[in-house]
Amino acid sequence: MNKIIALLAISVVIMSCTKETINTAPTTPTNFRVDFGGTNTDFNWKASTDADGDAITYDISVLDDANSTPKLIATGVTTNSYSTTAVIPNIPRTMIVTAKDRKGGTTTGVELPTIIL
Repeated sequence: MNKIIALLAISVVIMSCTKETINTAPTTPTNFRVDFGGTNTDFNWKASTDADGDAITYDISVLDDANSTPKLIATGVTTNSYSTTAVIPNIPRTMIVTAKDRKGGTTTGVELPTIIL
């Protein structure tokens, strides 16, 4: 009986020492800019930060107008800029950047970008 009580006491101590870590999502990306100069289209934004120090990746989408469906431009971008030679047929009216960490935290910024022609 004493062994059972001792095991229960040890179990309670171990369980009370276990902390559940809570993931903090990255900050929201902001300050969007699209540069149509030259042969590339460049997308830029202010980088997100992560309070937990997690690595951040970005997904980039654009909307041509208020009634359009978001068009995915890139996923898994590891910096706060992305350049493509793909044709962007219309000037994006809205830019959407989603910041993700490896633990499932996400935030999405939606802005009218500064357009550089």
